[in-house]
Amino acid sequence: MICPTCGKELPDGAAFCNSCGTALNAAPQPAAQAPIQIVPTGKNIRYHCAACKNTSDVKTDAACPKCGAPALPGGYIKLYRMGAMLGVAVPFEIYIDNELWGYIGNKQTCWIRVPFGTHRLHVAQGMNRKCTDVMITIAPEHPLEGCKCAIKPGFFVNSFTITAANPAEVPD
Repeated sequence: MICPTCGKELPDGAAFCNSCGTALNAAPQPAAQAPIQIVPTGKNIRYHCAACKNTSDVKTDAACPKCGAPALPGGYIKLYRMGAMLGVAVPFEIYIDNELWGYIGNKQTCWIRVPFGTHRLHVAQGMNRKCTDVMITIAPEHPLEGCKCAIKPGFFVNSFTITAANPAEVPD
C-alpha cells in the first residue's frame, strides 16, 4: 500500500501514514454515474478528451479511443447547423471553451459530449471569427441542451449565430 499524499510504502490495512499522518481509511467515494443514454442508437458522439485533447466521432463515449482516458461525468449538446445557400460547402468550426471540437456540415446535427458545468459555444469559418456565442450549462439534473447555428450574411462580412433551442426541436 502506498500513501496517496507522500508516496511512502506502508503495510497493507494501515489506518494512517506513519510518515505524514494522512488518514488512509477514509469513506469510499461514490462511483461516478454513467451518463444517461440520451443519444439515439447508432448516432455518432463528438468526444473531446480532456487528457490528450483528441477529438473523435465515436459510437460510445466511455473512454478516449486514442489514449484510453475515461470520460468525465457529463451530458450532451445537440448542435444543429441550419441549412443555407451561403457557405454551404465549407464546414463550420466548433469551439467549446475556446478549444476546437471539430467541424459541422450544412444541415448536420452533432451530438457533443461535454463535462458537467457551464461552457461557451462558438462557431467560425476560416478567418471569420465573428459569432454570437451562447453559454450552455450541463448538469446531472439537466444533461441535454439543444442549439442551432447559422451563417448570417452581412454587407462586408458574414457573421454566425448560435441560439439555444429545445432539444426536441433540434433534428436528429
